Amino acid sequence: MEETPQSKGGTARALTLTREERRDIAKRAAQARWAKIKDADGLPRASHQGILPIGDVEIEVYNLFDKRRVIAKAAMARALNLKSEGGNAFLRTMTRKGVRSAISDSLWEKIEKPIFFRHLDTDSGPGGVADGYEATTLIEVCDALIQARNDDALAPSQAFLAIQAEIIMRSSAKMGIIYLVDTATGYIEDAKREDYLKQWSAFVRDEFRSWEKEFPDQFADMIYKIYGLKRKNPKSFKHPQFFGWFTVR
Repeated sequence: MEETPQSKGGTARALTLTREERRDIAKRAAQARWAKIKDADGLPRASHQGILPIGDVEIEVYNLFDKRRVIAKAAMARALNLKSEGGNAFLRTMTRKGVRSAISDSLWEKIEKPIFFRHLDTDSGPGGVADGYEATTLIEVCDALIQARNDDALAPSQAFLAIQAEIIMRSSAKMGIIYLVDTATGYIEDAKREDYLKQWSAFVRDEFRSWEKEFPDQFADMIYKIYGLKRKNPKSFKHPQFFGWFTVR
């Protein structure tokens, strides 16, 4: 197997993570969660919640009042068919060699910083606290898993992750185009039709914007991974000066 520059850098980073370090990542995430719970009244609240089936598993999904769509962190583990359920199982899997090599810095920032929110209130009292990720993060994770498989970075025991990721990606694409046609034609008589169409347009613009550059964001991500560098600000377009030399070479 010939490693790509991207997989070389990512693999080197993954190799530096010991079992204790992975456990420490999960511990810090748990501590952050408890800190948020202490200030539960200030958390975003769910306006709707439900169950989304993916094959034989069911995952908890939410709409927040601020219009974000959220998948519970523990549900992310179930969505990927992880045997050990729970949010920490998802986080540990993302840090493992092979998987981590394909995760960009921007995606890793999302994984490390879940959204804390309140469940729906019930007759028995206020809703409990949960944490999760915006629904689109699941698609980004699936994309990374498929990339890791294409780079031959996954171990045989991790192959099922890419299979499940491809099932989710293909199913989401098929469902998405059906929903888009229905919203465009007015078949769905719903006040939220315009919202769906606007989001679709935004997703398309973002994808085009990424690839219409002479060197897309993934190119810079690759250089950071090759040299094991950490981006101070993943959202910034400014990079170290030697990146220019590397590009010319």
